[in-house]
Amino acid sequence: GEYSFVKADVKQWADWGIDYLKYDWSPNDRYYTEEMYEALRACGRDIVYSISNNAPYADAPMWKELCQCWRTTGDIRDTWKSMSSIGFAHERWLAFTGPGHWADPDMLVVGMVGWGPKLHRTNLTADEQYTHISLWSLLAAPLLLRRYGAEQHRVAAQAAKARHAHGDAAGGEAFG
Repeated sequence: GEYSFVKADVKQWADWGIDYLKYDWSPNDRYYTEEMYEALRACGRDIVYSISNNAPYADAPMWKELCQCWRTTGDIRDTWKSMSSIGFAHERWLAFTGPGHWADPDMLVVGMVGWGPKLHRTNLTADEQYTHISLWSLLAAPLLLRRYGAEQHRVAAQAAKARHAHGDAAGGEAFG
């Protein structure tokens, strides 16, 4: 709109103790990305700045400069076709990822997925879920998932083990 509420919003989030911001708007552009970046840096609190959705590859140097995470795709679906086509095509982001800067291929679609009345068990098989977690770990991707109880807790523990086994302590991808 005509008026920016970014500074007021960031102040409120910092007061609430927020530590992760997924800033979701389209189109992603330098003006708004940098406006939020500057407000977050000035708030006196470390807040991870993640932008979404489908950050253009041509702007990857800018995402690395201004954000800690940036979504590289549209929304993932809980199918092998969706997960594998996103995960196995993510290598091109390698030059822009590393400590403090991660290309985000979207959340994990393991365990329980969906929202509200559409909450359901993932359509991925157990082996596909293991592959999904391992691949995201190899990509040094953020391991984000929705939490719905004991099953998601088990999946989160599994993801942490995979990241430990496959991850780079410096935050880089396992490719190169």
